[in-house]
Amino acid sequence: MLRTLVETMRRSTRRALANARLTRRRQALATRGGLRRQRLAALGRADALADRVLDVVDAHPEGVDARDIGNELGIDWRSVTAVTSRLVASGAADQIDRNFYPNGKASRKC
Repeated sequence: MLRTLVETMRRSTRRALANARLTRRRQALATRGGLRRQRLAALGRADALADRVLDVVDAHPEGVDARDIGNELGIDWRSVTAVTSRLVASGAADQIDRNFYPNGKASRKC
């Protein structure tokens, strides 16, 4: 009788642990899916932000710095720096000192 009681307890413990593992797996998959959706949305937003930053840079052929870009877009200038770096690296904009110019319009004034 004691042996059957112990075996019953072991079975129920194993079932409870298996259910807990299954629940954790489902939660992990849901979390990963949510993070994946957030990353994709952030990438889409980053591309839209790059377009907006490029529009501001194109509107200022005399040059504009990151703070002014951020002010015109209504966002913090620190979030603009990564986008402007990417634009300069891809050749979509030029940078001299701290100012950004439309591609081919940069000139150092002496």
